[in-house]
Amino acid sequence: MWERGRSALVVAILGVLLGASPAWGQESSPGPPWQIELTPYLWLTSFAGDLAVRNSPKVNFDVPFGSVFHDLDFAAMFSLEARRGPWGFLLDSIYAKLSRHVTRRARASPAWTSS
Repeated sequence: MWERGRSALVVAILGVLLGASPAWGQESSPGPPWQIELTPYLWLTSFAGDLAVRNSPKVNFDVPFGSVFHDLDFAAMFSLEARRGPWGFLLDSIYAKLSRHVTRRARASPAWTSS
């Protein structure tokens, strides 16, 4: 009895799914065209906070925008949106390459010196 009820349910579900789809021989309309929008933009930033590694003391730092801009090698920022009908895709991308060349001399630690 259970088998007959289950197979009837499967047939009913298949009938609903196949009946709701367009006929096999019909050609579907192409729909609305793609709409694509590319928006470049700028982003200005500064850095501030505290930094500590494991048990070392905290180091406070504050890098203003002028210093970040001085160390900026390259930046690309854009938003790309593509839409077609009810569907859409969004890509928001930020890339920045910063570099600072600093030469410092290491201080001798008592653990590194020989007696």
